Amino acid sequence: MQHRPVILFGAAIAAFAVLATSIVPMAPAYAQQQQQRQQGTQQRKPTQGQQQEVRELPPAGTTFVVADVLHILREAAAVQSIRQQIEKQRAAYQADLQKQENELRNADQELARQRALLAPEVFAERRKDLERRVADAQQLVQERRRSLDQAFNNAMQRVEQAMRDVIIEIVKERNYQVVLAKTQVVVVQSQLDITGEVMQRLNRKLPTVTVSIPAQK
Repeated sequence: MQHRPVILFGAAIAAFAVLATSIVPMAPAYAQQQQQRQQGTQQRKPTQGQQQEVRELPPAGTTFVVADVLHILREAAAVQSIRQQIEKQRAAYQADLQKQENELRNADQELARQRALLAPEVFAERRKDLERRVADAQQLVQERRRSLDQAFNNAMQRVEQAMRDVIIEIVKERNYQVVLAKTQVVVVQSQLDITGEVMQRLNRKLPTVTVSIPAQK
């Protein structure tokens, strides 16, 4: 009599495969940034870190000036270096997880073939072992996803701090009173926009950021 395949493992491995393919960082800022970049790329092909025209700064003592913070945190040279490092690590993780998925599928199929030949207690032991391997693999996916999330957020915090330092530097130099995020303004004259200057100085101050990803077991 033929025995049915071990369906439990097939479903579990399929769930692992879904997790493995979604190991990209899930931080909302990263996801939003990627979506905004894709939309922008459809309209233009910008040069790295130099998308915003550098205009003459508003006169000293201007009460209100604006900066496109989202644009800076999406297109600055340091941010692009972070994105490249995250994507490289993500690809390495997915290649490793693909290998694990193939090994688990092969082990599942082999156990199904051997089911009729093994003593019940031996089969039960091997089944538990395979269940443990699948569970460990699923846990590894979650750990790596959290690791990439944290690494991305930590790196972006450095960029955000450097951007704030640059803005404060400009404010002190020019005696500006208030700097508003461009998203908070309905209409603004282009002469009041300091985005280009902020971007230029930020790229000089922090051209790259090394992404630190915790070692995985």
